[in-house]
Amino acid sequence: MGEVIRKSLAAQRTFNPIRSIVDRMQTKPKVNLPLISLSIGDPTIYGNFRPPENLLYTLAESIGGPVKMHGYPHSAGTSEARKAVAEYLSLDGRSIEAHDVFLTCGCSQAIDLTLTALANPGESEILIPRPGFSLYRALLDSKNVAWKYYDLDPNRKWEVDIAGLKRQVSDKTQGILINNPSNPCGSNFSKEHLEALIDFAGERNIPILADEIYAHMTFNGQFHSLATISRGRVPVIHLGGTAKRFMIPGWRIGWVGIFDSDRSRLQEIKQGISDLSMLSLGPSSILQATLPSLLRDTSPDYYRNNLEMMRINAETIKDRLGSIAGLRVIPADGTMYILVEIDTAKFKVTDDVEFSKLLLEEQAVFVLPGQCFQIPNFFRIVITAPLSQIVEACDRIDKFCTDRKILL
Repeated sequence: MGEVIRKSLAAQRTFNPIRSIVDRMQTKPKVNLPLISLSIGDPTIYGNFRPPENLLYTLAESIGGPVKMHGYPHSAGTSEARKAVAEYLSLDGRSIEAHDVFLTCGCSQAIDLTLTALANPGESEILIPRPGFSLYRALLDSKNVAWKYYDLDPNRKWEVDIAGLKRQVSDKTQGILINNPSNPCGSNFSKEHLEALIDFAGERNIPILADEIYAHMTFNGQFHSLATISRGRVPVIHLGGTAKRFMIPGWRIGWVGIFDSDRSRLQEIKQGISDLSMLSLGPSSILQATLPSLLRDTSPDYYRNNLEMMRINAETIKDRLGSIAGLRVIPADGTMYILVEIDTAKFKVTDDVEFSKLLLEEQAVFVLPGQCFQIPNFFRIVITAPLSQIVEACDRIDKFCTDRKILL
């Protein structure tokens, strides 16, 4: 038998914390109850959130359009799609041109391309939020690029601990990644807080990577884009896409938007993203062809109706679980998520992983432990299930907590 062929160093460094933690929970319900999955941020699972109707008509037209529609698009995206995204982003009061936009295979690739263009192994550090989306760390580890966490404060609506952020900055800091509105927190930063973050980044001359895939998905308060708040004071690399707001995560349409007022500070990074985009040749030409109509013609009622359903779900979870001794719900102001803190001393569990594992076994409710997002003794609920499922899940969590409660 021949010698084992070893996987590459990049593959060896690639590690998904969520996969590792969920694998530790390897179990299934031990009760005769239908599974309620509140773990995956995919709004299509239950069928209650659908794409805009105009998108489906546009898709059919694209498929039946000229033969050239089925050819290779430019690696940075078609000119029509890039222009449509630029116009869409400009609605927030931030000026951007089509040549500053790059289409990607989902927002995840937008993050990947940007980190690759911006940071060098051994030379650069990227600051990432805690709690935060696990992909940030996974991508940086795979590239052998150093990272440091900065903390979000649950007692201040998950705002950035700016004093702590300042302590993390070094001469190697190449960028601050800010996810707003936030996964997993469900938070939406105020204009004043974003101003403070921009002021800090400006003082240190550090570019901001703005993961705004949940832009405009807010229940309480207006969404403010970092590029708009910056007003050119700090270069901002916007990362976005269609997955969440338009309920089409499987389409894998994302983008990078370069906001650089004097077109010099990010000039090399922009060229780097352009060069790197040639490695994958961008997303499907057919799907790119739907972007002008999707971003321009989708009814405001579509957005309002979706947000209202999620707001009601978030309020229901806050009210129902917030009344359970031993749980503390941090209210959500947007996105598809809400975090709940566990006082493990009040229950027969050691930590959030065991809590989530036993909840799945004993009540067939699947949530993700906070450790998946670097915040122990919390769990994350996805709020896109139908209201009836949310109510049933809350009932089951209540019973689970009652059964597991330590009598003092």
